[in-house]
Amino acid sequence: MQRIKTVIIEDEEFGRKTLISLLERYVTEVELLGFAENATDGVELINKLQPQLVLLDIEMPYVSGIQMLNMFKEINFHVIFITAYDQYAIAAIRAGALDYLLKPIDVTELKEAIQKVSQRVEVDNLVKVKKETLERIDEVHKLESLALPGTDGLTFIKVVDIITLQADGNYTHIFLKDGKKVMVSKQLNEFEDRLPQQIFCRVHHSYIINLKFVTSYVKGRGGYVIMVDNSRVDVSQRKRDEFLERFRG
Repeated sequence: MQRIKTVIIEDEEFGRKTLISLLERYVTEVELLGFAENATDGVELINKLQPQLVLLDIEMPYVSGIQMLNMFKEINFHVIFITAYDQYAIAAIRAGALDYLLKPIDVTELKEAIQKVSQRVEVDNLVKVKKETLERIDEVHKLESLALPGTDGLTFIKVVDIITLQADGNYTHIFLKDGKKVMVSKQLNEFEDRLPQQIFCRVHHSYIINLKFVTSYVKGRGGYVIMVDNSRVDVSQRKRDEFLERFRG
């Protein structure tokens, strides 16, 4: 039986190495052609190698896996999504008749997903990935929760519980409405595109705030806002007009 030509697109080194190891040890149906660490390199890799299967992490910085797929005029390869998200996002994936693997990856689930792709490849049966399905999955991921990597695994937080995100070099401090604070080793820029723009606003190079938790705004060159937890967040002069516009009818 001809093996399935496969590439991996996963930004986290540990996740990438784990997946490669599982494929090499337990999945004989796959011929691994290569991997990419981000969406831009992923597009180039797919165009160059023309794989039959792409194992694709949805949650990547700057350009998500969903956004990457939207770069293709036609998706002529099978896709297995890799996600750390909850049941709501998974429901959206299932509704599109697409396959997924939930982090941390279970070897039995991996083998089953590959087996389904193998059966489709034998009959040249590609699951058409519709643009509206991709948009739905992307929206659910943005609106429901964030999976934050830590030393012991993943911490899940509801997006609606976030008050403020504050930059600290290569780290971001996330302040929650229950008074807790989470520090994650990701830069603030990586959260800006992932958070729903309906309720979040970048008001400063060091801050993103949840507009629903703003209690007051104090004028100044840029001014500052008081959040529901009584924290003070500076608004840069460059961002002031954009921020104030969000509160105008």
